[in-house]
Amino acid sequence: MARDDTGGDAGKAHHTSRRAVLRAAGAASLALGAGGVASAQSNTETVVDLGNEGLTDGDSIDSYLETHLADGVEVQIPAGTYSYTGAGLGGEYANAALVGSADGVEFQRPEDAETTVTPTITATGGTVRIENITVTGASGQAQSRWEVGAVADASVHLLNVNFPDGSVESSESMGVYAQESHAGLLWVKSCHFAAFANVALDVSDPAGSGNGRAVVEDCSFVNTGTAAVRVGPDNSAVQGSYFEATAAAPAGTDGTSQHGVQVPVSGGNLTLSDCEFNWAGPGTSVVDFAGGGEGGSGTLQNLRVGYGDQETLFTTGWDIEAGWTGESINVSEA
Repeated sequence: MARDDTGGDAGKAHHTSRRAVLRAAGAASLALGAGGVASAQSNTETVVDLGNEGLTDGDSIDSYLETHLADGVEVQIPAGTYSYTGAGLGGEYANAALVGSADGVEFQRPEDAETTVTPTITATGGTVRIENITVTGASGQAQSRWEVGAVADASVHLLNVNFPDGSVESSESMGVYAQESHAGLLWVKSCHFAAFANVALDVSDPAGSGNGRAVVEDCSFVNTGTAAVRVGPDNSAVQGSYFEATAAAPAGTDGTSQHGVQVPVSGGNLTLSDCEFNWAGPGTSVVDFAGGGEGGSGTLQNLRVGYGDQETLFTTGWDIEAGWTGESINVSEA
């Protein structure tokens, strides 16, 4: 593995430069592993451009979302920076979409970092798609996160939704959290997470409850704490993604740990494939089978790991014979 000389600040741009390599290595398994995740389209009937509704750069977007985001509607956001509190974003939707301009849309958190921003977004039918939005501002110690989920046979797609500023130290905040009741499909694609003290993307809790599938694809995770991704529900996958631990994350409530993928529950037929781990800095394990995840089953395939001083890249104590297999895992000094 070539050493990363750009450092942790490269973030999304750095990840983008690696996509051709990741896709070339894993195109076949991406197509297979994402099974059924073939389209980013929602079956909407109405399109509303918020620019035509009076939204301008610098406005609060809350009231516009409360008014226009609804079943069967695609809401388009013009390029700009907007303040938000989560009001209007959270709700239950069927065949709805919220699409930011490709020229850039930012949702700014409130100036008081301790303001809790926790929209709960549930797909009750069809596909709910959120695309091209970057949330700026670090979360405070109060728990903030996007809580997402879908009922059986419905799906939530998060496409190019980014959380680059993470959280302050000792924060329980996350970027995205899958609801325990999630029973459909959650697809997180081309998203970027950085600088969280807690887990950046937690899709593990539906295991043993709603058990909805989660697919994390072509995402990047830079210097996040506790774990970049927690995964667990049956048939879930983390694939084609980039993980970096080249600098310390904000310290969590139990100190600092920087795992890559954490498997805290014993889901079946999980897949971790075609991923790259730049663990040149203070990161701990790249894959952590946290207590409870040892009895599941899955595959580690086509992983590239560059390490620094770590003694344990893959946690011990998990039982290969229980159903986990590994192949094409390339480990070298970063």
